[in-house]
Amino acid sequence: MNFVTEALESLTKRVEVCKRDGWAQDAQVFTQIFFPMLTKSVKFLLPKDGDLGVHLSQKTMEFVRAPYQQMLFEYECSAPKHLLLTDDVSACASKRVVVVCEVSERTVGFSLLRALAPHLSENRFDDGLFIFEVYYVPEMKVWISSIVASFIPYNTTVDIADDGIPIVSGFPIPLLLDSFSHIQHVNNLTVEQLMQIAISDIAKDVHIALSALACINAKNVNAVTVEAPEKLNKKRARNGRPPFFEYKVLDIFLGAKVRALPSKERNKLGQQLVQGLGVRLHTVIGHFKKRKSGLYWWSPHVRGKKERGEIVKDYTVRTEVIA
Repeated sequence: MNFVTEALESLTKRVEVCKRDGWAQDAQVFTQIFFPMLTKSVKFLLPKDGDLGVHLSQKTMEFVRAPYQQMLFEYECSAPKHLLLTDDVSACASKRVVVVCEVSERTVGFSLLRALAPHLSENRFDDGLFIFEVYYVPEMKVWISSIVASFIPYNTTVDIADDGIPIVSGFPIPLLLDSFSHIQHVNNLTVEQLMQIAISDIAKDVHIALSALACINAKNVNAVTVEAPEKLNKKRARNGRPPFFEYKVLDIFLGAKVRALPSKERNKLGQQLVQGLGVRLHTVIGHFKKRKSGLYWWSPHVRGKKERGEIVKDYTVRTEVIA
């Protein structure tokens, strides 16, 4: 909870290091892009590993839209994820914050994209999402940032690989040029090699952000607001520390909410449940159902009768961003 506050304190110290080492460009990106976006974004807390049980498809991508110009999703890793872009081979991230900025004309995201990737905004601009991440490395006791961001057009394609895993197409954008040059030099990598590694580091969080946006836009998903602690924030302000922020939690379980659906939709969902009682017992992964009235989230559940047999299934998720 409130990983953003931790990140702001840690990255403020990082800016001082950048200035000391002559990394002026990185320091500027932190102060002019990272800090305002981390502070002003509407914040959502996700389950561990950011796992909403959502599998993206081309059909559901039309519902992936940002309801706010600047958003972020924070989550904790149950098993810290190894980072490819650090000098310490043992470095892993245990907390992650995924920042999403909508890109369309007259938005902050458009100005950001135009400044960082003028060739993209001028020649192949589409409305979409600008995504980057910051993460906590417990071995180093610091928050660091992805050196590459991703631009995902709303009209992007979602291809399904042979193993059934969705692959989302997007455009990588170098974000921290000083860090990029340093890592490239230290590891003796080409720009193309480093870009591919950087994409691998951020790919899963791109998938998590897109999945969360689809959930937010589902008709039967609510966002519950947890207010910031006013008294504690006043004390933190007196001590010159950043505040804790208000954040939202997604309520994605249907339960009694099925009763709130339009009668035709409710009847259709009920019929599908009844039809499932004559099949073997099996788990059904959470998924979206596209209706005429909009997108609906269908929670993971068990269907069928055990006496008819049992089906055991397992799922993995792999996401790639392709330049």
